[in-house]
Amino acid sequence: MMAGPSCNEHALLLAEAKLEENFCAHVIPIEINRPRTILSVKKDEFLVFQRGSNEVMRVSDTNGDDIPDQIESVGAKGGNHGMAYNNGFIYISSDSTVWRWKYDLGDSAVSSERETVVINIDKDGRGGAPNGHTTRTLIFDNIGRLYISVGSAGNVDS
Repeated sequence: MMAGPSCNEHALLLAEAKLEENFCAHVIPIEINRPRTILSVKKDEFLVFQRGSNEVMRVSDTNGDDIPDQIESVGAKGGNHGMAYNNGFIYISSDSTVWRWKYDLGDSAVSSERETVVINIDKDGRGGAPNGHTTRTLIFDNIGRLYISVGSAGNVDS
């Protein structure tokens, strides 16, 4: 689903979506295998971490109608949930590790081998994996510091 200030009259609208004024929602005619994190790259392109294949996919519009119609792997593989982009790199995470690849926005593939950035996340098992949450949300602040969520050893509401 996409939301934005203008609706493309050629797109399949998501009629049951409840949206604020000046927003619209479209069904994207591409199958994405268990999407987790989605990052907007530009108006007609985004990156999505596809958990079904554990890789970053580039979804783009190839025919100029403002509707993404192509999906391809950019070559960043191995995570399970988290994805972020900062300063020319794609970052993805597993339950114990964060990796990065050199990537210029809009390119069809990463341009470097995988680099390990963080290891042994939650090595003692007191929060998150192996007995609790195994996903790691990644985010950078405005000066480039990386934050990684670990979670608790169990669900608080259970």
